[in-house]
Amino acid sequence: TGRSHAEERWIVVMRWGIRLDREAVKELYQIERHLVSSIWAAIDALAENPDRATFQSDSDDPSLYWLAIDGDIMIFFEIINEDHAILIVSIK
Repeated sequence: TGRSHAEERWIVVMRWGIRLDREAVKELYQIERHLVSSIWAAIDALAENPDRATFQSDSDDPSLYWLAIDGDIMIFFEIINEDHAILIVSIK
């Protein structure tokens, strides 16, 4: 290919781990079934790359973020950089 090994560049993308708080799991069971696939798609997109998701920080707690799904569902989460994880705190 005309490139030396020193010129090759590798890009490694790690998925973020997803953790669900017990309260979020309980709330997930209360959500209408037809909305659950949209919720999991949004959580999966966060795991893939949270920088691409459109989310906002909570005005009362800047370490907490929220993401709106289908207009009626809110996913509240924390980003734990040192663990490379996203903690889903609440789904309402």
